[in-house]
Amino acid sequence: MKSLYVETRNRVLITANDSHLIIISADHRLNTILPSELNSVTIKGRALIDSRAIFLLNRYNVAISLIEENGRQDALILPYNHCLSFHYREQRIILKSTNNLERYMKWIEIQRMIQQMSVIKRFSPGIKLGNDLGEGNYQFWLRRIQPVDERLWMIVKNTVRNLIKNLIAGKIIRAGLDIHFGGYFRRANYGLLLDFLFIIEPRADEQSLLFFKQKNWKNLIQRNGFNDYSLLEDGFHNIVHRFENKKARLSDIVDLIIDDYFALIRELKT
Repeated sequence: MKSLYVETRNRVLITANDSHLIIISADHRLNTILPSELNSVTIKGRALIDSRAIFLLNRYNVAISLIEENGRQDALILPYNHCLSFHYREQRIILKSTNNLERYMKWIEIQRMIQQMSVIKRFSPGIKLGNDLGEGNYQFWLRRIQPVDERLWMIVKNTVRNLIKNLIAGKIIRAGLDIHFGGYFRRANYGLLLDFLFIIEPRADEQSLLFFKQKNWKNLIQRNGFNDYSLLEDGFHNIVHRFENKKARLSDIVDLIIDDYFALIRELKT
């Protein structure tokens, strides 16, 4: 299974034909791909998507992530299911009592801390970490090691977060979980997706730090005006290449979190 990435400042047309192939038309070139070979689609920039392509990708449970050209806005197109998700009733145990919800929130904090500690160990191996890192300590460490100001940082981090978000969305759907049933992000659209993204967010920090450790990173971002920046096409490709190299490990992390989520639900039932 692979991901499809489309980044362009020119218009791209994405459609489907009667043979159930996804067709990408750009710069007078046509490329075709089988939807069964895809696990996610990410589009950054200007693109026209035919409804047949959306329906075909949805049939194969492929999430489509849309990122605005300047990277500030994003949207997600997910497969529609008018029935309840397979594990929806099991998930409701989390909100059955205040105690259950508190245990779930604690579980999220612990899972996030595991990711934070792993990132710190990579970039600051000399720091001695206890069993309780604390969110404030992680943010303090991140601000100290962050090589650029917040505006540049968020352009890169938001792009990485969107790639991770799409990976998580596909796995939640294929696991039969209700993607909207969150606890940390309760009563929010895509609540469970946001819960899991909150856990894995330190991995977006990790890839952002690696981006800015490159000597040529200034050639990958352009300034559009006062305090306004955006990724160049090469910058987006640079982020995607790094993400793909680490995708197998990220995929394993998401799978472990989903497995632990199911284990927690079973514990709450007893």
